[in-house]
Amino acid sequence: MSLKEQVTLAVKESITEALTTIVSVMPVIKDSENMLELKDDGNVAVSLGIAGKLEGTIFILFSQESAAKIISKILGCDPKELTSDSLEGVGEVLNIIAGGIKTRLEPAGYDFVLSIPSFVRTSDGLSIGSMAKMESLRLFVSCADCSFEFLMFYQVKSDTGKTAYERFKEQKSEAEEELRKFFEKKG
Repeated sequence: MSLKEQVTLAVKESITEALTTIVSVMPVIKDSENMLELKDDGNVAVSLGIAGKLEGTIFILFSQESAAKIISKILGCDPKELTSDSLEGVGEVLNIIAGGIKTRLEPAGYDFVLSIPSFVRTSDGLSIGSMAKMESLRLFVSCADCSFEFLMFYQVKSDTGKTAYERFKEQKSEAEEELRKFFEKKG
């Protein structure tokens, strides 16, 4: 099985496990051609870096409505507005998905560490394009009455002599720029 096939399987299994465990719903996962139509009311993007044998960035993108619905399911209450505290619930979803991916890929020798999730409200218009020299995986996930877009840019670590922290800082800057470009194109 190729790395791309291994990553795709690990991601799909991790998304399914996370959503059935956290919010008790079975997700429907489709390929990138079924993209999330993000509304103009602003959106929520959560990213998380990975560094190690496999390195890159993982994103989940929600409309504000879908983010509020998934947070409501996690917390068992209806948040009046999306605050940084309530957004931590969305970050936890990404953390659990990323942890599942890590667990599934480590036996194949693709170990990595996870960064802390970062949140971005996209009301100013942001964009994610293709990160140079990296593989990408883009999926549309729907469950019950919410949906999100999952994106992962990754590569097998090359021996550049840079520390994991130096590589992570470069990747984070690249990822933030790509996120801005993605939403500029959607807008």
